[in-house]
Amino acid sequence: MKTGEKRLLIFEISLFVILFLNSFVYNILTGLRMSIFLGLVFVLFRVIFGFENSRFRVTKESILDTIIFLLSFFLIYYVFGIFIGFAKVGNYFTWGGIRDYILPLILNVIFREIIRFNFLQKSNGNKMLIISSIFVFALLDMTNAIYYGSFYDSMHIFKFVALTFIPAISYNLYATYVSKNAGFKSILIYALTIGLYVYIIPLVPNADEYLTSLVNFLLPLILLYRIYSTVKNENDEQISREYGKKDYVTLGIGVVIVMILVYFSSGYFTYHAVAIATGSMSPAINRGDIVIIKKTKDINSIEIGDVIAYNYHNVLVVHRLAKKVKVDNEFYYYSKGDNNKEIDNYIIKEDMIIGVVNTRIPYLGMPTVWLNEMWEE
Repeated sequence: MKTGEKRLLIFEISLFVILFLNSFVYNILTGLRMSIFLGLVFVLFRVIFGFENSRFRVTKESILDTIIFLLSFFLIYYVFGIFIGFAKVGNYFTWGGIRDYILPLILNVIFREIIRFNFLQKSNGNKMLIISSIFVFALLDMTNAIYYGSFYDSMHIFKFVALTFIPAISYNLYATYVSKNAGFKSILIYALTIGLYVYIIPLVPNADEYLTSLVNFLLPLILLYRIYSTVKNENDEQISREYGKKDYVTLGIGVVIVMILVYFSSGYFTYHAVAIATGSMSPAINRGDIVIIKKTKDINSIEIGDVIAYNYHNVLVVHRLAKKVKVDNEFYYYSKGDNNKEIDNYIIKEDMIIGVVNTRIPYLGMPTVWLNEMWEE
C-alpha cells in the first residue's frame, strides 16, 4: 500500500471510530452538530489531501438519467398513493423545521458526497479502501438509528436490519459506484430529492415503514444498474449519446405531468381523486371505486342528495347529504351512506366539508382493498 493510501486508511479509520462512538456511546452528532462535524471533516480532508476535479464523460448523461428516473418514480408513487391514501406532512417551513430538518439534510448530503467523491478518487482503485468506505459511509447514515435502536430481541434486530441497515448499504453501493465513475452531481440530485420531498410536499403516499424501506432499498439499485449501463456503453464506445432539444422537451413534459399528478392527488387543484375503501355508498359508489371530488367554497350551493366529501376526525368520508339545519345563521349538515340504514350520528360543520363528488371511476381503486386486507392480516 502506497503512502497516500495509508494516509487515506488512517483517515477512514479515524472517521469510523468517531462514528462508532457516536452510534453506541455518546450520540452527540445529531442535526446541525452532524453538519458542523462533516463540514470540519470536509475542510480537514481538503487541507490534507486536496480535492479532485469532477470531470467525467458520462456526468451529463448520469444527471439526465437520474432526473428521468426520479420523475418516473414519483409518477408511479403518487399513482399508487391514490390506492393506499395520502398522509399529511407537518409544516417544516418554520425556523425550527428548517434548522432541525431541512438545513442539516442539505448540508449533510453535500458534505458527505463531496468527501466520498474525493476519497474514492484518491484511493486509486484500491479495493480495500473502496469496500471499507461503503461501510464507513453507511455507518454515517445509520449512526443515530443505531443509538436509539432496540436490540433486545430478534424482532427488533430484524426491524433494524430491514428498515435501516439494508437500505443504507443499498444507497452506499449506488453512491460509491456512481461517485467513482460518473462524479457526485447526479448523487446530489438523487439524495436531495429523495430526502427533501417529504418536507416540501404537504401530502405524501401513506406507505408504512416496510414499504418505505423496500422503496429505499430498490431505488438506488435500479438507478445503479441504469448508470452502470451508461458508463459501460460509454467505456466500450458502443454508444455516444447526445442529448438535444427533444430530450429536454420530453424531460420538461415529464416534470409537468408529475407536478400535475402530485398536486391533483394531494388535493391542491379544484378537482382531486380519492379511492373508496368501504361499501357504505353502494350501489352508487362501490368499494374500490375512485371518485373525483370538486372542491367548493360556496357551501350553501350544496343541496340535499349531493354526495359530499368531508373530514371527520382526520378521516375522509364520502356520503350523501341527507339533511341540513340552520341554527343562529349557521348551517349544520347530516350525511348518510346509501348502504347504511341510519343517518350518521354526528354533525358536520361547514369547515369540515371539502366538496362534492363529480365523477366515479369504477374498480380502479381495487388495489386499495387488497393492500388493506393484506396489511390488516
